Amino acid sequence: MSWVKILMRRPSRNGVRPGWKNSHSNRGEDCPEMDPGDLSRLPSVSSTNSNNLEGPSNGKRSKEKTSSGLKSFTPARRYNLKHAASGIVFDPTSPEHQLWSNAGWISRSTSLHNLWNRVFSITCPVAILADPLFFYVPLVRLDLVCVELDRSLSLTVTLLKMLIDFVYFIHIVLQLGIAFAPSPTSEASRYMRGQFWLDLVVILPVPQLVISVPALWTSSRLSSKKVLSTWKTLILIFHYILRLFRMLFIVKQSKMAMSRKAPVETVWTLVAYNIILYMLASHVTGASWYLLTVVRQDACWRQFCANESTCLSGYFSCSSLQDDKIMHHRANWLNSTNISSQCVAASVNPTGTAFSFGLFSLAVERKITSLESFAEKYFFCLWFSLRSLSSLCQGYQVSAEIWEIFFAFIMFIIGFFAFIHTKQRISAQAIREREMRMKKKDAEEWMHFHKLPKELRNRTRKYHEFSWVETQGVNEVALLQSLPQDLRTDITRHLCFKHLTKIPLFNRMGDQRLEEVCQKLQPIQHMENSYLLHEGEPVAAVVFIDEGEVEASASDSNRVELLGPGDFWGHELLFWAFNNRSHEEKSSLFELTPEELLPLAEWTMQTRTKVEGFSLSSTDLISIARNYKNVSNKKNPKRLKTEDRRYYFNEWVWAALVIQVAWRKKQTLEKQKWAASLIHKFWRRRKQMLAERQKRKQMFEEMQNRRKLEKQKYQETLEQSKEN
Repeated sequence: MSWVKILMRRPSRNGVRPGWKNSHSNRGEDCPEMDPGDLSRLPSVSSTNSNNLEGPSNGKRSKEKTSSGLKSFTPARRYNLKHAASGIVFDPTSPEHQLWSNAGWISRSTSLHNLWNRVFSITCPVAILADPLFFYVPLVRLDLVCVELDRSLSLTVTLLKMLIDFVYFIHIVLQLGIAFAPSPTSEASRYMRGQFWLDLVVILPVPQLVISVPALWTSSRLSSKKVLSTWKTLILIFHYILRLFRMLFIVKQSKMAMSRKAPVETVWTLVAYNIILYMLASHVTGASWYLLTVVRQDACWRQFCANESTCLSGYFSCSSLQDDKIMHHRANWLNSTNISSQCVAASVNPTGTAFSFGLFSLAVERKITSLESFAEKYFFCLWFSLRSLSSLCQGYQVSAEIWEIFFAFIMFIIGFFAFIHTKQRISAQAIREREMRMKKKDAEEWMHFHKLPKELRNRTRKYHEFSWVETQGVNEVALLQSLPQDLRTDITRHLCFKHLTKIPLFNRMGDQRLEEVCQKLQPIQHMENSYLLHEGEPVAAVVFIDEGEVEASASDSNRVELLGPGDFWGHELLFWAFNNRSHEEKSSLFELTPEELLPLAEWTMQTRTKVEGFSLSSTDLISIARNYKNVSNKKNPKRLKTEDRRYYFNEWVWAALVIQVAWRKKQTLEKQKWAASLIHKFWRRRKQMLAERQKRKQMFEEMQNRRKLEKQKYQETLEQSKEN
């Protein structure tokens, strides 16, 4: 088998591998079809495992600083790490993907999907605030002793909730589309197995069926039914709790919240944040308190109605007033009963038959449930709930109803945990701020003592602020070192194995050896727009990117490549460390340490966003190479395997790129010839048509001239005949 076939069968690589243009790149001059314009548009070569030389695009294109050469050259492509790890190659240009794209499915890598995530993440908090408004729809008519439903409020809240549920339904459809796409991700598969059914329950129109539909249906058939029973109320509250936790989980896990720049936490921001949480809890519990008050008043009326022979249970629904017969009997009963004076708070009628309203006595006393103004009853319930949560329900009496006691328990637990959470976070933040101020003061004194310029001082302050926001004063390395050995090993294995196994050189090592390599990886963090490595500087470490984007550029090239999560740079150091002759023989010859013979960087690395990852220093890499010489090739430990040479050597990469450029140029020339032949045929046919049209026009003009001549001759003949 030829080396070209072997090259094309090598494992595919994920990400962009800068550094393929080096001193060996002059081999491209041997190709007669290469030109400088083609060299500036060569596709990037990745640095992890897959099945093809070029991988599928994830939406990131390489930038070109000049406009020389062909501008329609194929942009750089990158691989999906999950597909590469699982052996699945997913090409977005394939017919299968085009079929799904034309069908309307949105890929997770598109900007439209990211925009939709932002819209949906904003809709979830609106849903959390809008759903409890359904609890204010029931309205008590004390003068008529019945319960009716506020139609205007019900219609408004129903339309708002229908709009929110429509957005939620579109989100479910998009999730299903991504899950059934030709390349399903693990996240989409998990959604199909679990979260889909929860979303299906959450999107059910329970409030509309329980409250809004009876409000719009005013038939007298409702006169024998309860407008709002206890079990209906419990169903409403339980359904809202499910929606609340689901929406909060979506907001927390949304990409918009993860990609947003984290603000600097201070004591005052925490105070404002906890006040907002208190208000949200008061918003929910206040609406529930109002709804349960209506249920409690209805229960009081029905209890007294059971002791009167002329009373019917359907009288307490205001829809019974639509029937003339029921209305006549109801008016007679209302004139003879004293139920309106019995179902009041004990403070209003101390001498009456006591009915324990318990936790809802204040609402009955102030007649909150009979207020027609939505703003008045909403803010009163909000104030009552906020006061109850802050005081842990102290000073309130409850009745013997189990569900009322359970509701009081919930309010107490919410208020207690909110108070403890607020106190702990504010105290911890105050301590961290004091430590930050001390460190900031020490740094300012040090910079003042060394007389640093203003520009360096600003950069130092910016880095300290960035480090504080990211770590909150926690030393991750010290925290990891303080853990037991077995736990530290498991954590490093979880964090680092996914990076090391994507490099063939490390992938052939056993798990025990890889764990030792993981112990040498150090976590790193870099700010946005920071230079990590300049071209020509010694490469001191191999860096694995876990989060963020890094821009790689070279002075002798017009390309700018992007490295994302899962990529790494420093491949020169890998080959240098495992090729024994590159540093051991030179160090013995020139009496230099291996650290003084580090390879030089071929690219300049600069962060585009905040970058987090791990680094493997040259010293640790040399020790790994010395301890595991037989990893490369047991028969010949001084040489890398052929697969690794193709992976790290730029000659193999260059040869593949030359073949690709030549093949694409050949295809382009064939297309140009085919297009030129079509254009030539078109213009030749057009000339023929124009010539035929001109010929027909001349023939028509000649015919018209002959007719004119014949007509003139005929007229002359007539004139001569008349004269004769």
